[in-house]
Amino acid sequence: MSDYIRTPEPSTTPESRTIAPTPHSDASGKKGTAKRAKAALKSSRERAAQTLNDAAETTSRVVDEKRHDLEKAYRQTATRTSDFAREHPFAVGAMGLVAGFALGALLPRTKMENGTVGATRDDLLQKASEVGNQALKETRRVAEETVQKMNGSDSQKQNDDEDALEEGLEDSFPASDPISVTSVSKAS
Repeated sequence: MSDYIRTPEPSTTPESRTIAPTPHSDASGKKGTAKRAKAALKSSRERAAQTLNDAAETTSRVVDEKRHDLEKAYRQTATRTSDFAREHPFAVGAMGLVAGFALGALLPRTKMENGTVGATRDDLLQKASEVGNQALKETRRVAEETVQKMNGSDSQKQNDDEDALEEGLEDSFPASDPISVTSVSKAS
């Protein structure tokens, strides 16, 4: 096994690099370097400005798109709300009434209110609670009856269909009914 010592390429070693002498004097060389540095700085500034302009345009475009989307969603929501209010005015009124009661219930009572309308208010709240509970019970009862009728009418309809099918079969095939074939009828 031989040992190989790898040496760098001659063109990459620092010793082999030579700097070509400039034909200009030392002062003009510094001016050229300064001009190149100035041009590189100007080019960097222009690229940075272009990048910032591109970023600003992109941001502006995205913000405009988002604003457009939000405005569209706002218009759709306003239209839907308006349509709902036109189609269901009593529901909107009821919601307003409920919201008013809730807001009123959240406000603290005053001494003057308690003295003036305290007993009346308590009676009204009690009656409203009773009416609400009664309406809830009535709604449940009607819903349960409706479900029972739907289930009952479905099963009744199914029974009626089966009876009609059996009658049709008896008319068409009297021997298919084992009871009628085996039963003895009395002649009077």
